[in-house]
Amino acid sequence: MKKSIEKLVKSITESTSITDIYDNQICNTLSPVIDFFIFPEYLIFNATTYSSKIVSLLIFLAIIVVFGLLFEFILKKAFKQGTLLELTIKIFGKIMTIAILFYGIKIVIYLIRLKKY
Repeated sequence: MKKSIEKLVKSITESTSITDIYDNQICNTLSPVIDFFIFPEYLIFNATTYSSKIVSLLIFLAIIVVFGLLFEFILKKAFKQGTLLELTIKIFGKIMTIAILFYGIKIVIYLIRLKKY
C-alpha cells in the first residue's frame, strides 16, 4: 500500500502532461487543453524545482481567485436579482471550491516532496 501511494505521488509530482500519467487516444487529443489547467506550473511558469512549483501554483491560485471574484461581481451586476443568479453563483462557488482544493492539494504534495529532498 505504501509503495503504491509513493508511486502515485511520484507520478503526480514528476509528470508534465496528462499523457505522462495516462496513455490513450482521448488524452492525446485533449492534452493541450487539459494540461493548461492541470499543470500550469510547467506551461505558464516553466517551473522545474519543487520550490518554484509551489510558488508558481500559489501565484496561479491567486490569479484564479481574483478572476473568480471579478467574474462573480460581473454576474451580480448583469443579472441583478433572481433565481438564475442564485443558481449561477452556487455552481460557480462549487467550481471555485474544487479548483482551490485541487491546487491546494497539489501544493501540499509538492511540500511533502520538498521536505523529503
